[in-house]
Amino acid sequence: MLTETKAYILLKGYRSEAPRDIDAMVEAVRRVAVLVSDLPEIEEMAIIPIFAYENGVSTLDIKILIKK
Repeated sequence: MLTETKAYILLKGYRSEAPRDIDAMVEAVRRVAVLVSDLPEIEEMAIIPIFAYENGVSTLDIKILIKK
């Protein structure tokens, strides 16, 4: 799925930039999917932005809306 995004070109390394940790990005997406699957009370989630580095990923802000 990640390879089909426009961002994938940048993740592989673009021009003189080093490739990013694609495995870490895939693992982050997988963990979010598991979290949402395991907790049906999550109504909405926003993760903005996700930064990919040569060794890992991080985010600045995560918003989770829980059903009442």
